[in-house]
Amino acid sequence: MTKRILIVACKRIRQQNLCPADSKCLVAMMRREGEFERYKGEDAAIVGIIECGDCPGGRVPASLAISKMQLAALNETV
Repeated sequence: MTKRILIVACKRIRQQNLCPADSKCLVAMMRREGEFERYKGEDAAIVGIIECGDCPGGRVPASLAISKMQLAALNETV
């Protein structure tokens, strides 16, 4: 079974254009490098990138729930 990965990004860092998360994380996952090295030899895929909603990250549970609902409509899970 393919592991599904959802990345939670820091809103403040992304607003300042200091986070290359989209391209950096996608390429690192494709190569299984850095934090994604743990998935080497495994079937895994990034299915989304969401923001925390700002400190202290209180929006994360709601964002995760919405992401799960949207992915369920596509027959995917996180």
